[in-house]
Amino acid sequence: MRQLNLLLLAALPAALLLSRGAAEIVIVVIDVSFIAVVIAQRQWHVLRPPLIVALLLTWAALVLIVSPLAMDPHASLTRSLPWLRFIVFFAAVTSWLVPTRAELKLICIAWTATLLMAITDGLVQLATGVSASGQPIDGTRLTGPLSRPNIGSFVARIGFPVMAGWVLLASLQPPGKHLLRQNLLVLVLGLFLAVFIFLTGERAASLLTAAAVILVILLIAILRPGYLIISLSGIGLFLICGAAVLLISDRIMNRARSVIDTLANLWDSIYGQLLMTGLQMWLDNPITGVGLKGFRAGCDHYLAQGIISECHPHPHNIYVEWLAESGLIGSLGFFAFILLLCWADLRLLRPRALPVTGALLTGCLLIALFPFSVGQSFFSNWPAILFWSSLGLSAAIMRIALNDEKGQHR
Repeated sequence: MRQLNLLLLAALPAALLLSRGAAEIVIVVIDVSFIAVVIAQRQWHVLRPPLIVALLLTWAALVLIVSPLAMDPHASLTRSLPWLRFIVFFAAVTSWLVPTRAELKLICIAWTATLLMAITDGLVQLATGVSASGQPIDGTRLTGPLSRPNIGSFVARIGFPVMAGWVLLASLQPPGKHLLRQNLLVLVLGLFLAVFIFLTGERAASLLTAAAVILVILLIAILRPGYLIISLSGIGLFLICGAAVLLISDRIMNRARSVIDTLANLWDSIYGQLLMTGLQMWLDNPITGVGLKGFRAGCDHYLAQGIISECHPHPHNIYVEWLAESGLIGSLGFFAFILLLCWADLRLLRPRALPVTGALLTGCLLIALFPFSVGQSFFSNWPAILFWSSLGLSAAIMRIALNDEKGQHR
């Protein structure tokens, strides 16, 4: 059963590209299989890691406290109850499906193949206006095989944990030219992914990728002085590639200008208004928030008062969404989960641990969890599956790396 579900996990990014329904089925099958194994073999210990405990307590708070006190208790409950499936999925990936490097290698191969196919489809779309899968370009943004312009976010969130996985697998090799060559290949893959993300025209994905790439390379340069020349060369190549994309493509240059204009007038933009609305919603309901799915109703209230000029179903920032819809009761558990995840990554950044793997995982966390990022709702199905797939593999890599380190010190 585990091997079958491992193959389903390997196919999950491809399912996300083909159909949200297919991806949901994969999640449900993995969840049901994992629960069945836990019950049948009485492996209750898989639910004891602090990361899982933090998520389970958060879910309990959403169901038992936040939803009953929400503006619309039924709507809040219908969103909070099924959120448990992502917690079970995260636990399944980290403790059952990817416990060793052997399973990690399979996932890295499958997810890399999916990335390359998606990027190829997007490049065809860039060249002809229509992807090989039949999707037309979405105004100024690429979509690849997707019907919406999310391919940049997809490549960023899947690509960084995959690169971290390859580096961890390469760490099995003895120091020498072979290991150096493998790390250089990962660097080239990273630059290739970054350039494609820039070409998509997705502003948030491009900015987060740029920040992640620079942060990763700087961390490697600091923690691995022997890689200084490679690191500096990587930053130079990255800046040259980014500048080339801006100079060659008027489409991307216009997207970059729109970023500058939005940042310069943030609080007058719709993004700034939604952020302020979400924060005010939280200040008005600091303990339990307005309930899940309650942002739109609360936003309409402020719209009627003339405080804002436009409403959306969510505030376009996951932290403001958590605060506005679940208050401190729901948010503290989720924030604790994030801190625990960051602490595990920090343990890998020690010079004598696996700092290159840790640096790439830091890039994963930055892309997924950067607090000032603008993005889709945390609770919407497609972005949620992408989010938990990325963090699930990242956490599995952390666990494998930390277990390997413990074994080396015994």
